[in-house]
Amino acid sequence: MGMSEFYGTTDETESIATIHRALDLGVTFLDLHLADEVRSLAEQ
Repeated sequence: MGMSEFYGTTDETESIATIHRALDLGVTFLDLHLADEVRSLAEQ
């Protein structure tokens, strides 16, 4: 499952549910580095 347009098709509802489940299980770090890098490149 892709959570962004860079990894194939997306399902926003499933992506949000996945993040909520991860938080419920105690995940405290979500690495958003690639998203920030792509956003930065797009702004150039």
